[in-house]
Amino acid sequence: MRSRSIFAPAVLAGLAVVLSAGRAWSETRDTSVPNNFLNVYAGFTSVNNTTVKTTGNDASWIGQTSGKSFTLTMKNLKQENSVWGGFGGGHWFTQVPVSLGISGTMDFFPAVIKEQTTKDFTTVVNGVDTTANYISYTKYNTEVIQMVPGFNLLVGVPLKFARVYAGIGPGMFMSFYTFTMKSAGRVTGYATAMDTKIGYNAFVGSDFFIARNWSVFVEAKYSEVNDLAFTPASSQVGGRKITDTYDSIKTQRLAIGGSYHF
Repeated sequence: MRSRSIFAPAVLAGLAVVLSAGRAWSETRDTSVPNNFLNVYAGFTSVNNTTVKTTGNDASWIGQTSGKSFTLTMKNLKQENSVWGGFGGGHWFTQVPVSLGISGTMDFFPAVIKEQTTKDFTTVVNGVDTTANYISYTKYNTEVIQMVPGFNLLVGVPLKFARVYAGIGPGMFMSFYTFTMKSAGRVTGYATAMDTKIGYNAFVGSDFFIARNWSVFVEAKYSEVNDLAFTPASSQVGGRKITDTYDSIKTQRLAIGGSYHF
């Protein structure tokens, strides 16, 4: 069962505010507001459960016969909610009656699998299913720090004191992986790796103008990237070749921020 976002009510409440603002402020805003903008923002992020497939050339990594290839698939692993932030900038080509524009963003956020024991797994050693030989497996603490430059197409509706907007576009998910290694319950080291894949971002929000050149905004954002594969150097994992592949990292994010318009 997928984890439920604890921020879903907040996102829905934010969208309700945006819609009510549209009804309340139906007059068109002054079109002399500058077309360019710079943003900074921070907020909360909720990360979906994920499935991690670990493959390698030495099954002793999972407590089985040394020297044999293996696949261990741990399903529906819980990821920890956290915080996020970033900055960006963009340009509106038109202001009224509908705003059209582009933006570039740089987001930073973690996706952390806390240590957990699962019975929802499968194991294959040298092509033979060995799942029935084990009751459970423990996934040790694993962190993926994501740095995501993105490019977005924007559409908005300018109102008297605000602009309701939405956007979508690709992101380059640069992901930095750290896996905790243990022996007999004690931490023995860390394995690190990196992967980069193209995913996408989609968002909705509302800009509230407090002056001609300044606004504050609230934004709800969704992102998804699939098939991230992390292979630490063999020297970090006892001479083995080990790869962790995430089926997906999906996030729902809510942020507040400030904009300078020029």
